[in-house]
Amino acid sequence: MRCSAIFCVLSIFFGAGLTVGCDTPSKTTAVAKADSERKLSQTFANLEKAGDMEKATFGGGCFWCVEAVFLELKGVKSVKSGYMGGETFLKPDGGTDYSLKNVVSAGYLPLSVFLNGEKMTEGRDHKFAVSGRKLTLKMAKPVSPEEELYVVVDDPTYEQVCSKVSGHAEVIQVEYDPEVISFDVLLQVFWKTHDPTTLNRQGNDVGPQYRSAVFFHNESQREKATTYKKKLNETKAFPRPVVTEISQATKFYVAEDYHQNYFARNSGNPYCRMLIPPKIEKLKAVFGDQLKK
Repeated sequence: MRCSAIFCVLSIFFGAGLTVGCDTPSKTTAVAKADSERKLSQTFANLEKAGDMEKATFGGGCFWCVEAVFLELKGVKSVKSGYMGGETFLKPDGGTDYSLKNVVSAGYLPLSVFLNGEKMTEGRDHKFAVSGRKLTLKMAKPVSPEEELYVVVDDPTYEQVCSKVSGHAEVIQVEYDPEVISFDVLLQVFWKTHDPTTLNRQGNDVGPQYRSAVFFHNESQREKATTYKKKLNETKAFPRPVVTEISQATKFYVAEDYHQNYFARNSGNPYCRMLIPPKIEKLKAVFGDQLKK
């Protein structure tokens, strides 16, 4: 895993002299598909709150690097590294057969099927049928248009996510006290400490798992992230368009134990030692009053 190690200067929108991690321009110029306007999933509409705390979930490349940055902020109770965003929602039409031709992981990784948030049992509730290169999901009972049907590589491993076909992003999930630090500040830190203009990559890390993403947990987070992204592009804060995905938070899969608090436990790792300290120093320079003492 690698994170950006080259720096670029943002425009006045962020304040004079502010620097953030940027990469050599990507040859990919297409803008990532925005999910912020997609009909919200009712399955994930009421994700649990963290007691009196709020949750925020960000993807900014290597989660080792992103985790190390957000752990420095006061008001942040915990930061966990994990995976999110691998679901492919199908469009029920009252029938039983659904093509999986647009599901990248189909045929490569084991898929689980969920209906209205409940995991279906293969053989009893559904089966997969293969005809040539065509893979079809066959449900035991018709699925009405009002129901919610999706497939996903459930509980993915790091290796599966790194295969680039599971669809998940490496993310960090933050539990924070909104009385101490606001979501607005978390957004600022997020966009100022990675490069949101390279599609499916951060530096030498290339693949959809490294995409820039904000997974919103409520309507307020959705509105703020969408508005902030729009202003970034309107003011040309970056030399290229911001391609950050803004999508509804879905199931968060906690990554393997060895990924948690990685930098603190592996500060001697050459990769971490080269990339993370400069990010922390930039954080201190810009957000000094928001850091833990």
